[in-house]
Amino acid sequence: METIIIALAVLATAAGGMLALRFTKYMHHFNAFAAGILLGAAFFEIIPEAVELGDAHTVSGAVIVGFLAFYAMQRFTIIHSCHGEHDRHAHDHECSGTGHTHNIGIIGAAGLAAHRFLDGAAIGFGFAVNPLLGLAIGIAVIAHGFGDGVSTVAIMLRHKNSKNRTMTLLAVSAVAPLVGALLTLNMSISQSLLGMLLGFFAGVFIYLSTSDLLPEAHHSTHRYSVFFTTIAGAALIFIVSKLIH
Repeated sequence: METIIIALAVLATAAGGMLALRFTKYMHHFNAFAAGILLGAAFFEIIPEAVELGDAHTVSGAVIVGFLAFYAMQRFTIIHSCHGEHDRHAHDHECSGTGHTHNIGIIGAAGLAAHRFLDGAAIGFGFAVNPLLGLAIGIAVIAHGFGDGVSTVAIMLRHKNSKNRTMTLLAVSAVAPLVGALLTLNMSISQSLLGMLLGFFAGVFIYLSTSDLLPEAHHSTHRYSVFFTTIAGAALIFIVSKLIH
């Protein structure tokens, strides 16, 4: 099961990136569905499991640390700079100069690859606890991986990087969860530390859902369909969790 989940996580990132080069008409729905899945995984599976493994206050702190750590990483790797008309006017100094804009694209794509590595680690730690938790995290990582593939290509091309360079960064981002999972699947750690790590990943998932995916989804005018697609993603994790339990 672990091998299948990890392979699908790799393929989802690659598929998202390849489709971004061709077709983005329905990306707002993909982003909304992935956001719901991430929220469902965080609240229905990861946090409850983390609390069972460790102290509730410690887990709560780990959730906040995960949320803020990813906020800091995305802020300082400029993943969102020059994204949309408003941001282009607000960050003209960051987008000026051809050489500098190449670097912004590479740094942003590298930041996405880094959190794909953490996604893979989350899969490994999840399966270390129990198969259900690993499956829930894996579904969330696969769903979000598609959006990450799209984002990697969009960032690179927006900042005038070549197609070959874009494909290279996409490949790095696709393989990153495999590396993260392989490093953690057989790692032996204490239950309390495992609870903290799961709390950290829950915070990351909450951040990605509320600060990345949902704002991107609501750039579209299809507000009601996006809303219900988000609910469908969270409901999927809830139903899967209940059925397997």
